[in-house]
Amino acid sequence: MQKRSYTVNFGSAVTAFPKEAAKKISRGEASLTEIRVLTAFLMGNGSSVSTSKLCTQTGLDESDVISALAYWRGVGVLSYEDGSAEEQTAPIEEKQTKKSDASQKTAAQEEPKKKVLLSKELPKYTGIEISAMLERDGGKLRDMIDECQQLMGHIFTPNETTTLLGLCDWLGLEADYVITLVAYYVVKKPGLNVRYIEKAATDLVNEEITTLEALDAHIRNMELYDGISGKLRSLIGIGGRAFTKKENGMITHWAKDLGYGIDVISLAYEVCCDSKGSFSFDYANRVLENWYSAGVRTVENAKSELERFHSQKNKGAELAKSFDTGEFFSTALKRSYKNMAKK
Repeated sequence: MQKRSYTVNFGSAVTAFPKEAAKKISRGEASLTEIRVLTAFLMGNGSSVSTSKLCTQTGLDESDVISALAYWRGVGVLSYEDGSAEEQTAPIEEKQTKKSDASQKTAAQEEPKKKVLLSKELPKYTGIEISAMLERDGGKLRDMIDECQQLMGHIFTPNETTTLLGLCDWLGLEADYVITLVAYYVVKKPGLNVRYIEKAATDLVNEEITTLEALDAHIRNMELYDGISGKLRSLIGIGGRAFTKKENGMITHWAKDLGYGIDVISLAYEVCCDSKGSFSFDYANRVLENWYSAGVRTVENAKSELERFHSQKNKGAELAKSFDTGEFFSTALKRSYKNMAKK
């Protein structure tokens, strides 16, 4: 087989493809129509291009153009912007930097970065776009909608379907991520609506919890917090009062950062009450942090630390007693009387 080396003839102009788009095309994950639409879009220098102009450039029907744009939006290559009643535009969100060497016409590009938005800014979709997204990737998003409907116990309205699709399309979340989130909150907050899921997902993205693995870890921490906070509430007898932000922060710190369960925290509660006469979050926090610094990780470790502390305390008390001031002077006075009698 003859070996050949090829070079690119850039000519007087260059059309740069986003890295993610190049990946999809090279792997055969984009259809010919989707490639044609994106190429026509990029030939417009990445500026906002109307769907009617893309139809003219490609010779495709408007429905095909909109479906292709929906695909590139779904994989993060294009972003959404409302246009007029007749047309919509989709400006690309790729940062391009020109090389200083004028002889080089290529452009260096960064990975497309999703903008973290407030939930009220999530886009709306046309019926054609929704249909295209539901059929994409073998119907993965359609299956997600079906499973979420079963979890929440009702058929979604078009707006509810649009909202959940937006979590994947706009926020870049995986279908399994959305399903896991819905499954968790259905149990935690029975009767919740899709709007609650939208807000919870947006908050998580703002906290940079964007992968299924990160979500699983977050849920474990939340369940650990819920278990501790409920038992601690009963232990300290605060009734129906909600924990303050500072108190919630301490409980989360004990559970997440220190890794303590209610068994260790209960011992800290006892130490606090024995020393202060009542429970103090600040005092308990110092006790738990001191234990953690001393290598305490389990309730057995904590009990051993307490035994060591009490043992040292008792030794200190006995030592102090042996040097009791009254006893010392009494003994010294008796010795003086004896010495006087001998004389």
